[in-house]
Order: sequence, then structure tokens, then C-alpha cells
Amino acid sequence: MKKAGKKVFSLLLVLVLSLAMVPVSAFASGKEFMIEKGVLKKYNGMGGSVTIPEGVSDIGDYAFNSCKSLTRVSIPDSVAKIGIYVFAGCTSLTEIQVDPKNEVYASEDGVLFNHQKDTLIVCPAGKPGVYNLPDNVTKLEPFAFGACTKLTAIQVGAGNPAFACVDGVLFSRSKKALIAYPAGRQGSYTVPNGVVYLESYSFNHCFELTEAVLPDTVTAIGMCAFQHSTGLTGITIPASVTYIGNSAFDDCPGLTTVRYTGSKEQWDAIQVGEGNDPLVKAKIQYNFPQPDTGASIVEQSDGNTSRWQDGVFHDGVYEGYYAQLSDFQKLLYNKIKEAFKEPVQKAVIKFDEPIILKSEDGGSFTSDDKYQWMCDNICNQYGGRYAVFRDHPELPWLLAVDYKVETFGNWIYNERGVSVGYKMTGMCYENTYPWVPPEAYTNPSALEKAVGGAAAAIGEARPSRAATVRAIFDYLCGLITYKERIGTLPGKDGGGAHTVYYDHTSYSVMVPPNEGVCNAYAAAFKLMCDRYGIPCVHVSGSTTAGNHAWNYVQMEDGNWYAADLTWADGDAINYSCFLAGKSTIDNDGKPFEITHAVPAGNEGLGCPPLSDTAYPYLEAKLSGVTEIVGPGK
Repeated sequence: MKKAGKKVFSLLLVLVLSLAMVPVSAFASGKEFMIEKGVLKKYNGMGGSVTIPEGVSDIGDYAFNSCKSLTRVSIPDSVAKIGIYVFAGCTSLTEIQVDPKNEVYASEDGVLFNHQKDTLIVCPAGKPGVYNLPDNVTKLEPFAFGACTKLTAIQVGAGNPAFACVDGVLFSRSKKALIAYPAGRQGSYTVPNGVVYLESYSFNHCFELTEAVLPDTVTAIGMCAFQHSTGLTGITIPASVTYIGNSAFDDCPGLTTVRYTGSKEQWDAIQVGEGNDPLVKAKIQYNFPQPDTGASIVEQSDGNTSRWQDGVFHDGVYEGYYAQLSDFQKLLYNKIKEAFKEPVQKAVIKFDEPIILKSEDGGSFTSDDKYQWMCDNICNQYGGRYAVFRDHPELPWLLAVDYKVETFGNWIYNERGVSVGYKMTGMCYENTYPWVPPEAYTNPSALEKAVGGAAAAIGEARPSRAATVRAIFDYLCGLITYKERIGTLPGKDGGGAHTVYYDHTSYSVMVPPNEGVCNAYAAAFKLMCDRYGIPCVHVSGSTTAGNHAWNYVQMEDGNWYAADLTWADGDAINYSCFLAGKSTIDNDGKPFEITHAVPAGNEGLGCPPLSDTAYPYLEAKLSGVTEIVGPGK
């Protein structure tokens, strides 16, 4: 019995030793994964290198949260959804791999992306050293670099259209928003001058950060910005800050000193979110001198914004973009406006005098030169065509992303038979796939009738321009429902079917069923402001959700303020984007100029200079204004 016992013990010992040599991933059994109906609810394993079982369709929120022994994870092609904070606290995780057959997600260099690789979802918390953000990445998911405590720098190529870096710190392209500070860095950090907003989670889990100095350009500190920065002992906050998000200083036990450049009254007026006990309990040094934070890193616009004061009303329409054009573009603008004053798709335009096109150096002028000239002055968004649509929402049939232009004229040759110019006498302009609802062609008067009905409901202009703008704003928010309307038109010239969008024009939202998207909201708002003689422009740019449109409106003080009806519209109207300035905190909890990015030149047309602060009317809490709403949704 004893011998047998020894033999059994020896066999067990060999088995144990053998098992110890098997990779951890071989143990990805049902006991280690809590899976319900294809959803991975919780990982309960030993960590190491783990392969998620095939057939899992959904990785639930916090599934691997705080699994500090997890080093590598492989995601199968069956996974179609990944929740929030799935790998938060996985401090040893250095690599996330996605099956190449997965149609929703992808991985590169161990980092998790969406399938198109234009959105970075998670950088593993244990990834060390320097990370080079790919040029094609234009969006980061919240907490994308959160808790990357071994990361020392984030580098961005000059070709990235959305992000930039300064000394290894990640910023928005304009450098007005600080996106992510490498949590593996030690010591103090001075935020460069020109930064307006500290993004949510920007300094999250920066254990070795000891001091932070913010310049007097910063107006807001995002949610969880310094959360879990346990080594932070002091911070300089400028008087320009008006908003501090929830949990911005949560779990900062070492924070004992706050150097504030303003007065106690200014400090008390700051909007501070919940979960900021360390900040509230810290010792505040008021009226602290603002330290030098260096030269501004913000890229300056080269647009001539002063020209926006030259915009004028013509026949009851504020032609703000017209004033920005060259003389020839203004000629095209007027010709196109006249040709499309009626709902047509195609128009022949003749010039009163021939237009002579030549090269700048007097040399040859080829078909390629003529094509480039047409792109610069007619076909792209810099020329008169696009400006007319922006200025004239009452001509909705002008909107067409697909169009065709044919010029009329003769080539000019020198004595050697070389073409040196082109004599253009006219052109045929056709919107091949217009984006206006089909009923706009059969019942165009419905738009003017709707505008008249809206003006009757809103009533006479108020004693102040702000109150009139508020009445227009309220009415349209009550009238319009955000809804897409997508159609299909048969292809032309042998091409396939063509997708068109009938939800982008003033006709879409002013005429029943009053449905459309942001472009239509902005067009309708300008249309009604024109009706009341209020300078208003249609602005195009982007938000974190993608391309977007809103308005700038000029008040009696001569300054321009923003109005975003799309963001305001809801069960209750949100006024955080009404007569807003650059620093106004909108309903996203961030300064307006950060959430609403206007690209350089605003599609080539420029845009008015937005006021730094909200219109003072907002400070009165909209008091004394009778609310005017639409007929209901």
C-alpha cells in the first residue's frame, strides 16, 4: 500500500508539473468565462494570454476589469460589440489581437480599433514607451489612453487631420484641446498657452504627476481629467476656468494646494461637478500670479474675418458669403442665383462679356489648366456655387453634391499653334442628383407659404434682437423633428443607382412632415432670420459625432454668436448652444469651440469670428421672454 501510494503521488506530481508548463490560454474553459446568450459577462480566469471563445458576440461592460495578470487577449471574428471599460485596470495587458475576419473590429500593433481603423478604441494599459498614432485615426473612444501608466509619449504624424502632438502630449489638431497626457511620465507639467479645454480623462491615472500648471486660456476641465493621479500635490488654476467636470480630481489624495489666479468670489462662481472632494478640501491660494506658460501653440487662422462685417442684405437675404468672394466668383454667384431662382435642375448661363482664361506666366494654357480653373472657381466649395446655397436657403434645389458643368467658348492659339488661353462665353450647369425633396419641384410655393406661416406664429419682431432670435429658435425647435430621409435615383450614363439625401434643405423641415438633419435645421434658421432682417450665416464643420452644421448670428453689439438648433432640440429645449461664444460650456460639458470645430476656411469660404463669450442676454437666464414654440411634434 505504501509503495502504491508513493507511485500514485509520483504520478500526481508529474501531472501537476506537466500542467504548469501548459500556457494559461489552454484553460479558457466555461468556468473561466461567464457567458450568457453569447454575451461575455465576466472573465474569472488566471490571466496571462487569453483567447475569447468563438461564438461570443458581445463583450460586456467591465468584463476583464482590473484583471491585473492579463497580458494578451485574442478576440474572435464572432464579436460584434465591445462594451465600456472592458479592459480598464488591466495594468499588465500589452496586446489586443482581433481575428482578421472580424467585420466590426481590428487591431494593429496590439491596439484595438474599429474595422476601418479610423477610431482608436483601447490602447492596452500595459503598453510601454512611445506610441505612434496612425495618420488615418480621426477619433478616439473615451478612455482610449486611460490608465496607460507605462506610456511615456504619444506621437502624431504631420498628416493626421484630427490630432497633433507637442512634446509627446496628444492635442486636437487646432491644439486648443489637450486630449491625453502620457501617464508614464514623472514630475510636473505646464500646459502650453493657447489650450482651452482639458479633455475628459486627459491626465487620468498619472500616478507620477506631481504638479500641473494651467495657462489663462483654459476655460474648462473635463470629467475625470485628473482622476486617480495620486501623486498630484499642487495645481495652478487660472481665473479663466468656469467649469470643472464630475470627478475631475477624484482619488487625488495628495492634492493639498490649489493656486488660483482669481478672487474668492470668482472661485465660488466656478461650476464644479460632483466627486471633487480633494479639490474642495485643498488649501486655496487666491490671487496667485499667473506664471509664464510659454508661447501659444494654437494655429492661427489666415482667413480675413474682418470682411464678414461687409455682408449685406439683398432683396431680404443676408449674403454673408457673397462678400468673401473674388470679383469673378461674385459674377458666377449672381448668374447661378438668377438661373436657379425657379426649381430647375439644369440651366444655361451666358456671360455678358466673354471671360478670357490665361496662365499667370503667359505660357501655354491646356485642358488641364482649364479644368483646374473650373475647380477653383466653379466646381468646388470655394466658388460661387456653394456660397449661393449657403446664403439662399429659399432656393433649396441648389443643393446637389453631384453636378455637371460644361463650358462654352473657343481656344486661343499663338502664332505657333500653341493654346495660350480660352475664351469662355457661357456654361451649362446641371444638378445631376439634387438633394431637394421631389415635391419641391412640383409644389415650390409650399416653402414660402410655410415661412409665412412661421412668421405669423412668431409674430412681430421683439424690442431686442436677442428676444427675436430666441422666438425663432424656440419655434423651429418645436416645429422640426430630427429624422433622415434617404432616397435612390436610377443611374445615368450607364451608371448604377445613386443614393440621395432629401433631409438637408430648408424645404425638408419647413414643409410638413417637417423632418430633417442638421443642415436643414441651419438652413431653416437662416431663412427665418432673413425674414426678420437679422444677419445670420450657415456654418459647416464637425463635432465628435462627425460632420455637422449650425449657425452664427450677429447681435446689436456687432459680435457673432453661435446657435445650434440640432443640439438644442429635444423633449425640452437646451439653451447651452444658444447665442454661445467660444468659451460657453455646451450640453456636452465642453467649450463650444472645442465641440464645434470649423475646418480651416470653413469649406474654403471662411466664417465670421465667433465671440469669446456668450451673449450677455444669457446671463439674465432668458428672463422676461415669452416662449414661442412650434405646432408640436
